[in-house]
Amino acid sequence: MGFTLKTLKTTATAALLSLAPTAVFAEDWKFSIEEIPGSIMDAYAQEFKKRIEAATDGDVTVAVYPMGTLGTPTETVEQAADGIIQFTNVSIGNLGTIVPESQVFLLPYLLPSDPATSSKILSSSDTIYGDLNAEFQKRGLEVLTMYSEGPQVWTTNREIRTPEDFDNFKMRVMVSPILQGTYKNMGASPTPVPFGEVFGALQLGAVDGQVNPIPSFEEIKFYEVISHLIWAGEQELVITGLQAPSGLPL
Repeated sequence: MGFTLKTLKTTATAALLSLAPTAVFAEDWKFSIEEIPGSIMDAYAQEFKKRIEAATDGDVTVAVYPMGTLGTPTETVEQAADGIIQFTNVSIGNLGTIVPESQVFLLPYLLPSDPATSSKILSSSDTIYGDLNAEFQKRGLEVLTMYSEGPQVWTTNREIRTPEDFDNFKMRVMVSPILQGTYKNMGASPTPVPFGEVFGALQLGAVDGQVNPIPSFEEIKFYEVISHLIWAGEQELVITGLQAPSGLPL
């Protein structure tokens, strides 16, 4: 697909480190991630931790908190805005109720299909790091980087080929009005569920399917509770690296 763990880790870490504070006011930083240990997000966070601690000769330590440790993704963003934690990495779909303008990245078929072009847009767009970041700053947050974990696929308990196949189908979505509207328009019943609860929701039949890139499918073992992988090709999973405002001037 053009995306590799090494590429994502290098690109995202370099972007965050390039914006890391030059003056240190805290010795212990908290970095919350949405995914589990061993995931792409975790590789990014662990590389960031290693480089920060090396650059400061250990004067600054970075504690990485994986999925669910400090709350839902939306809750960790709120904690960052309140200065309780210093950094968080979340899927942009979890920001819809906090920074509505960010939902533009959830529109189907928005980003180019070419990975290199998408990466360039997400890492260097003047609009993202200018106008959109200004909206984040109004909510007490700073956008440090955006990157894609790759094309998303539907993982479902039955074959989906037409809108009619979505009848009485509960599709798990993130907490985003645009995502809910998108799947409602497709004919499904959009059902918001925190990422850490999706496996159980699929297992118990509370939802009939979900959408994520292949790495998440493998990491969370969704293959144990669904029967189909469907490439709809409608969007990338865009990840946002956010910094808290307090004590960490850029």
